[in-house]
Amino acid sequence: MVFVSFTSCIWILVYSLIAFSNVHALGVMIIASVAQSFNAMPFTCSIPLLVPDQTNIGLVFGVWKAFNNAGSVIIDIVAGRLQDITPDGGYSKVMAFFITMKAMEVCWGAFYGLLDRKYLGGVLTMSEHQRHIVEKTVDLKKVPGRRPYPFATWFGLGLLFSAGVTAWVLYIKYSI
Repeated sequence: MVFVSFTSCIWILVYSLIAFSNVHALGVMIIASVAQSFNAMPFTCSIPLLVPDQTNIGLVFGVWKAFNNAGSVIIDIVAGRLQDITPDGGYSKVMAFFITMKAMEVCWGAFYGLLDRKYLGGVLTMSEHQRHIVEKTVDLKKVPGRRPYPFATWFGLGLLFSAGVTAWVLYIKYSI
């Protein structure tokens, strides 16, 4: 989860350079491409580690993509609306918004690390060798944090439904 915070710091650098400097755009784009390549990696790599039954991995990736896509629609529309309400049509409010979001992600990375240690037994940070030993000696479906909880499942589904509805409403409102 260090990658979440590290990548967010790179994005803060990118947005700060765009907003507050006269650096050549090509240099900023190179840094942004590095940040983009690191951005989804921690989540994509952690999903197989968190799913105790690998037959469900396609479903889990689908749910993750649904959350990701709904969030992208919402953030893109908010950024566009912020640009629309900026008096000179510039990007100052948009850049401030993105810097704020990435600053929050720096904190989220640390929070994910704490959750991993407290509820998942460090599965996201342990070595491959340690992971194989744990998988052979422990029934993963009985490990706290790895077994399904009905409340968490329904909360997650409600959150996904809410994000999807919000994305569609914003899309229809601002695209028509």
